[in-house]
This record gives sequence, C-alpha cells and structure tokens, in this order.
Amino acid sequence: MENSTNHSQRAAGHGVLIEPSWAYAGVGVYSALVFLIVTGNLLVVIAFLTTTKLKTKTNYFIFSLAVADLLVGLFSVPLWIYFIVTLDFMNHLYQYYQLCDILSGVSSIMHLTCISVERCYAIVAPLRHRKISKAKIFAGIVFSWLLSIVNALLKKVTGWKDVAIFNTFAFFVVPLMLIVAAYIAIFFAAKKSLKEHSKRSLKKDLHIAYTVALVTGVFAVCWLPFFLTILIFKWCATCSFVWDMRVLMLVKLLHYGNSALNPIIYSVRNRRFNLAFKRILLRMICRKLGSGYSGMNYSSHKTQQTRVDTNIMTLTDKSGKSPPLSASPQSDELCTTKLV
Repeated sequence: MENSTNHSQRAAGHGVLIEPSWAYAGVGVYSALVFLIVTGNLLVVIAFLTTTKLKTKTNYFIFSLAVADLLVGLFSVPLWIYFIVTLDFMNHLYQYYQLCDILSGVSSIMHLTCISVERCYAIVAPLRHRKISKAKIFAGIVFSWLLSIVNALLKKVTGWKDVAIFNTFAFFVVPLMLIVAAYIAIFFAAKKSLKEHSKRSLKKDLHIAYTVALVTGVFAVCWLPFFLTILIFKWCATCSFVWDMRVLMLVKLLHYGNSALNPIIYSVRNRRFNLAFKRILLRMICRKLGSGYSGMNYSSHKTQQTRVDTNIMTLTDKSGKSPPLSASPQSDELCTTKLV
C-alpha cells in the first residue's frame, strides 16, 4: 500500500528497476487478476442486491467486503499495471493510487476481521447474536470504512514517517490475532457441541470453523509477505532485495490476490450464494442466446424459415394438421429454471 512509493523510489535510485520480460509478464498476470477480482466480487454484489434471502446479518459484511475488493480490481490493480509499464512513480497520479490502495486494502482487512468475529459470536453465543439489530451491523460497516478513510489520509495530513509500521501492527498483527482467536473460540464451541447437541448442529459448527480456518490461512499467506517487506524496508537498510521492483510485484500480487479469493471463500461455500450465482449466470446465457436469435441476418433467417415451412408442409400432408411452432424444449427448460 503506502510503502510502494518508497520502495519504487529507492529501487530507482539503486538502478534496480525491472526487465521488459518481467513487465510484460506482470501486465498479463495482473490483467487476469483484474478479471477474477471484478467478476467474483461483482457476482457477490449482484446476488446480494437481487436475492432477498441473502440479506442476512453476516452477508451485509460480505457485501461491503465485496465493494472494497471491487475497488481493488477497478482502481488499484489497473493503476499498478500502469506504473509497472511506465515506472513513473513521481507522477501526481501515484498519490491518488496510493490513497485508493490504502483505503481498499485496510477496508478489506477490517471487513475480514468483522466477519470472523461476527461468526464467532454467532457460534459461541447464538441467543445473544440473534438479538443484534441491523443498525449495529451497519455501524460496524461504517466504522470499517471510516477507519480506512482516516488511515488513507493519515500520512498525507500529518506527514508521519512511521505510519507504515503503525499500519503493520494495527491492520495486520491485531486483525490476525483476532481472527485466530475467533477460530479457536469456534473450535472449542464445536467441540462442546459434540457432547451436548445433535450431529446436524455439529456439522454446521464445523463448517463455519473450517471456513474461518481457511480465512485465517489465506489472509496470513496473502498479506504476511507484504507487511514483512515493510518492516524489513524500515529496519534493515542493507537488505537490498526489498528495493527490487520484481520482489514488490510478487508481494503485491499476493495481497491483491486476496481480493480475488475472498468471494470464493465467503460465497462459494454458502449454498444460497451458489444458487444465486447460477441464477445470474443462467440469465446472462439465456439473454445472449436470445440476442443471438434476434440478431440473425436476413438470409440465414430466410433459409431457416424455408426449412421450417417445408417441414410443416410435410407434416401437414401426413397428419392433416399443422403442428405449433415452438422453441427447443431443452432451451425452454434451461431458461425457465428457477433457483430458490
């Protein structure tokens, strides 16, 4: 995030920029990452807005997380691709990229933490969790965004040089500890339910525990290298490898990749989101098929119409009745499938 400018400027000062082959590879890989981030999180947003059953307390956090990750895919990664190609880190555009990168990154981490803590509370204290109002959920979402905005403006307004170190502990170490604590609490709650509750309840608790464990692992793997380079950069002036743009490209690929994995972790493991995704994709396919038929050129249409007329005449001669014209039964069945 904010550390990228100093990395890039120090790399340029030591003559360690980037080979053309790395730049071309970076453009290809990051472009594919943009597609994955935007597609996955856009599906989450559309599914949430168009499906009433998905508007649960937890899913409001997932929706807001998807919006934060969309910012990564729509602004942060495309701008990072531009700077990989141009290596013009003194451009004023880089300041806006930096603000957007910090905003979206911190917001994503805060939402991940909120989701883990909320899920833990739902398992450990289910009766109290049911009494939580949506107003408190919205307050948590607003707090996450406000904290992200304040942090993005922190260095620009105050000029604090050690803000990167503060971010490492405040927005990685502390959230990671909270997520791990949530997983431990869920694990013990699931173990307790093995003795006191039914197998169905245990299966549900374990499913949530596995999800939170997966979140913890992915979060640590994606963000740990980035924050480690920040600490090495600040505390080890002789560690020249952190000045290399190639290292920074790999590190940022991981932390941007977290925005592509979030919709998979939180949504694909949710059956209702699965069904909503299928419904959305099914509608897109059917609309494309419909537009393909309507956009058929005149000669092709006449050819098909002639064949249809010939078949009708043949069938009429044999049976004395003209069969009704209809679309393919399989096509009708596909496009009228309801997913609830």
